[in-house]
Amino acid sequence: MSCVQNDLAEQSITITRTDSTSEAKTYKHTEKKRDSLIYSVKMNQTPPDSVILNPTEPEPNDKWNEALKSLQSKIQTFSIIPSEDNLIEGKEGTQILIPSNTFDKEKEITITLKESYSKSSYIFDCLSTQTDSGKLLETAGMIELRAYSKGNEIQLPKNKRVTIKFPVKGEKKGDFNLFNQSIRKDSIVEWKLYPNGRDGICLFEIDLKAGFDHIYLKGNRKEIDLLTQKERDLLARRLQNSVSQRFPLVVLSSEDNRINFSRQFYENDNAFFELLSKIGNHLDSLGFDLKNKFTPGLTINFTFGNPNSKIDIEKYNKIVSERDRVSKAERKQRLIKAISYYSLASESLGWINCDRFINNPNKRINMNIIAKSKNEKFMFYLKEFNGALQSSQKHRKHQIKNIPKGILGVIIALKYENQNIYIARKKVKASLKNIEDFQYELVALKNLEEKINKMAEF
Repeated sequence: MSCVQNDLAEQSITITRTDSTSEAKTYKHTEKKRDSLIYSVKMNQTPPDSVILNPTEPEPNDKWNEALKSLQSKIQTFSIIPSEDNLIEGKEGTQILIPSNTFDKEKEITITLKESYSKSSYIFDCLSTQTDSGKLLETAGMIELRAYSKGNEIQLPKNKRVTIKFPVKGEKKGDFNLFNQSIRKDSIVEWKLYPNGRDGICLFEIDLKAGFDHIYLKGNRKEIDLLTQKERDLLARRLQNSVSQRFPLVVLSSEDNRINFSRQFYENDNAFFELLSKIGNHLDSLGFDLKNKFTPGLTINFTFGNPNSKIDIEKYNKIVSERDRVSKAERKQRLIKAISYYSLASESLGWINCDRFINNPNKRINMNIIAKSKNEKFMFYLKEFNGALQSSQKHRKHQIKNIPKGILGVIIALKYENQNIYIARKKVKASLKNIEDFQYELVALKNLEEKINKMAEF
């Protein structure tokens, strides 16, 4: 038993969205081999938004497959207006920030979201925390994000990005990156690193100073996504060498919707001056409404920082508290709120993962699991970190590939027999010795997710 296969040819999936106030709308979802998964399951959504996926060529009516598919993460649907900034929040806490005009010339877009944060969902959504080159990953959450316009699936235009905020479950850790999907031949989702998806830089605030007037304006902490990679690297270097992370610009003039700035302070730093000028001319897209406020001689001070850096947030909160006399409790509350997400950016839709690499020096091996029937499925959950590896299958032999010898974990085994579902659990230390003879127990479909989540703990 494996995840639903992708055919060599393109397939069409009809997505029907219904609600209580309008007629059903149909969206064509076109797939190519290895580009994304094919689903043939009716997602039981609560009205008003329900999504039904029906392939034109359905899989055989196998009750085991249907039972597993019924437990896949449910699709959530959202309608957005592309000309405006949009914030989508999923039921599991994922936030999707879609800047205005991300989708060119589209009047209305439907966004679908699936969230996979539980150990059981990794099995049913066909997800594995391993790169397509076999490197181990620790996940902080995985989502599937898609967009539709006029009945057809669409992709992000070139050089356009969306920001995804993955909620932190437990203690926040460093070095998390964004990974995009890479589909195996058996339709299991593995991953490839998106190198430009790291936590970004935002404007914590700007302050405007003209004569005796001094105004502080706090930003929405939206990532500055209008910069090129070269410009982002330059800004990051300047911030590393700055104590206050605060940089001034003086307005010379404002004409034809463009602000001209003085080179004061930056006579010998043209690249950084151009970078700040670029930001200064796009403050409206970063949440600052400053129309008709740019008078000659006005000084704008930009305070930058990483919205997910505890150091940056504490530094900024200290400045604000000293200025506004904010209480210690309030500062703590602001810090907790600010560091409760991993904020990453993606230029691709589909399955998206928030991960970090796991470095284990042990020799890599393939761990073999021997099944006694064709309707068995195995998942290896790692003890030391939040990782889960799907087995690959050839006849009744399953393999967990390219894992460090001696690593500890739990194998969860599922079996379908005589219209019943069975589950088994076995603690293992990765080795070349075959793993077999699982002691199965009967489990009701309605209890399967809860049972997996409990048994997957080491």
